Amino acid sequence: MGGPTPSYARMAADISDSTASGRIVLTGTQAQGASALGLGSGNSPAFTSLTLSSGVIVNPGGSVSLLRDSSLGGLYLQPGTAANSGFVEFYRKGAVGRDGYFGYSDGNTITLGIETGTNGYFSLAGNMRATGSITPGGYTVASLPAGVAGAQIYVSNARKVGEAAGAGTGVMAYYSNGAWRRPSDDSAVAA
Repeated sequence: MGGPTPSYARMAADISDSTASGRIVLTGTQAQGASALGLGSGNSPAFTSLTLSSGVIVNPGGSVSLLRDSSLGGLYLQPGTAANSGFVEFYRKGAVGRDGYFGYSDGNTITLGIETGTNGYFSLAGNMRATGSITPGGYTVASLPAGVAGAQIYVSNARKVGEAAGAGTGVMAYYSNGAWRRPSDDSAVAA
């Protein structure tokens, strides 16, 4: 087992010999210790700046904000409510709410999203490779979104060549020349 045995008597003497604020930091609650160190009250101390040279550990149920401010933008690390879940949220300078996020939603799925109403998209610089299937957003002919040239979606009730009106079984579609089109013959999708 080796090593010296701690001297609890010496530790007790160090605590009793310390200043009043030092004793609070060592023996008080988290809120009392934070207040004694001049970090604010409660369990959320405020730092004017903080430099970390190693990893950050967030206890379950906690969160970390990095410049989460509507005037500055920033990042927010948010633990999830389910086991093995949590997200990083992105905020633009001047934004009212979050703009995007990524993280684990259920411990098995990594979710990457853009907040509804931001009219944003993910931009990849370089190639993308998937070793599994890619499932694009799904719509019906009646709910087709506004298109951007080159965008691709799945239209669940659009007709394949030869299917009767109202009996479409779904097609992939791409946006070109002002319409969502099926790749088989470049005609606009129809239900």
